Amino acid sequence: MKRSIFFAVALAMTFLACDPEEVTPVAPQSHSNEVISQPTVWKVENNPHTITGTVTVNGGVLTIEPGAIIKFAENASLIIDGQNSSLVAVGTPEKPITFTSASANPVPGNWESIVFKTGVVNCQMAFCNVEYGGGNSSYGMIEVRGSAQVSVNNCNLKKSHGPAARALDENGFVSFANNTLESTANHALSLSGKNVKTLGPGNTFIAGPGFGILVSASSSGTIIINDENTWAKQNVPYFLKDEMSIRGGGKLILQPGVILKMMAGNYINVGYNGENGQFLAKGTVNDSVYITSASSAPQAGDWKFIRFQSGAINCELEYCNVSYGGGDSYVDMIYVKDNGQLSIKNSTFSNAKQITAISAIDDTNGFTAFENNVIYAPTGRHAMRLRGCYVDEIGEGNVFHTSAGYGVQITGGVSYTSYISADAIWKKLNVPYIASDNIVVYENATLTIAPGTIIMFDAGKTIEIGYSSSYGPGRIMAVGTLELPIVFTSSSAAPQNGDWSGIIFNSYTLADSELDYCVVEYAGKSYGNIEVYPCGAGNPKIQNCVIKNSKKYGVYKRKVSGVHGDPLLVNNTFIDNISGDIGQQ
Repeated sequence: MKRSIFFAVALAMTFLACDPEEVTPVAPQSHSNEVISQPTVWKVENNPHTITGTVTVNGGVLTIEPGAIIKFAENASLIIDGQNSSLVAVGTPEKPITFTSASANPVPGNWESIVFKTGVVNCQMAFCNVEYGGGNSSYGMIEVRGSAQVSVNNCNLKKSHGPAARALDENGFVSFANNTLESTANHALSLSGKNVKTLGPGNTFIAGPGFGILVSASSSGTIIINDENTWAKQNVPYFLKDEMSIRGGGKLILQPGVILKMMAGNYINVGYNGENGQFLAKGTVNDSVYITSASSAPQAGDWKFIRFQSGAINCELEYCNVSYGGGDSYVDMIYVKDNGQLSIKNSTFSNAKQITAISAIDDTNGFTAFENNVIYAPTGRHAMRLRGCYVDEIGEGNVFHTSAGYGVQITGGVSYTSYISADAIWKKLNVPYIASDNIVVYENATLTIAPGTIIMFDAGKTIEIGYSSSYGPGRIMAVGTLELPIVFTSSSAAPQNGDWSGIIFNSYTLADSELDYCVVEYAGKSYGNIEVYPCGAGNPKIQNCVIKNSKKYGVYKRKVSGVHGDPLLVNNTFIDNISGDIGQQ
């Protein structure tokens, strides 16, 4: 009797000691070149599941239980393919699902990929550990293709030889959040430009030097952004592999802190061929947006440009740092073309190679705002080039860094004349304006030049006030001070008398045109530093000026129909004018 009681107690204790959650192993399962075409469950009790060759889910749903371990033999893959096929691999924090190498000494690249192809639906990976795959470095350890619907959340994708994950085609990810991706020999993640927006919050990327998130074209060689895309700040840079075009109503937003690295020779077009596009790269005072070279040893000209074309609307660069572009011989690092709309504030531009750092030189463009920027000129180049009609759009607080003799270039573009047909104010800058083409003020416009401004003229160039009866008159108000005179001079490093042609007051000069506390020097190529035609509206006033180093006269009075120009000359100083101080025709 006592013996029976003892066995009963022992049996009861045995049952009590068993963990109701504990799974009793049955037998490991091997899966070799299988095709799964019906609902299938890979159970934890069959751990480890070992895949050799290729296992394909085609027409079925493969569900993997929490805690399951899936091992891949060398070069093995799991492919989800066909309409309505799916993979559901949803673990828990306590029981993650593991996809790993079958090798006793695993290394990155032991096995290939988990591939999701077009047509698969509702695929889910959550609380999974995926490691030692990516055997083909061109593909991702997790590979999403075509219109596949895939969610990846709370997963660790690590020790991949290729990208930890890749999605280059139509859809990207349904959701992608709170993951850790690691690839020490490649980019951690590879996406098409349109799919970057599918990245959710909380992801951490681990990549070797010179790697991060690779952004590529799907197939055409050009990344097309034709919908709204927001690129969030990540802990690694984005690398732009292919040229990008924002058009067809597309909108690209780079959030504060984004680092965009441009690979060799690439560029961004906004509003191509009149198709609307918008580019917003807006950092903050403490978290700038960076657009720079992808090279580990960056040099000026590594990438080409960001071009804002006729369809570019309401584009903004604010608290941006743009560097190492300008690799195109004809297009500046930042180039506003046609009707492109661009505001630039609180930004820094440096290490451009060709032409200038920034330009707006077409007939119908300019800047909606340009203030508080720092611009470093390319070596032996101007910092910026503008049509004369857009110089007025340079706002306050800008600082330009150039070599001596360089500054902000005023150009006429294809017409070789800078026409100013609306009232404009040219502000004093910390560098000179360089007039590389003739300047004409007409159509009743008034050009006001601020005290302390320096304008240098290239060989033979002029500034003409008023144009003709058909184009209308113009006015100049160049009023300096004793401490801050306005200087009109030669752009030559070794200036000589007659380098440029001079200031011409045409017969269509408006009343109240004035030069006051100005220095006009090294002109007079044809007649004088200052030429004055008879002005029906009123002769210009020239006072308190220094007029010197003319190849001909200091002031020359032109004659029309027997009448000479008659400027009001008051308290001027004439020095070293070869033909004399004042002459007339």
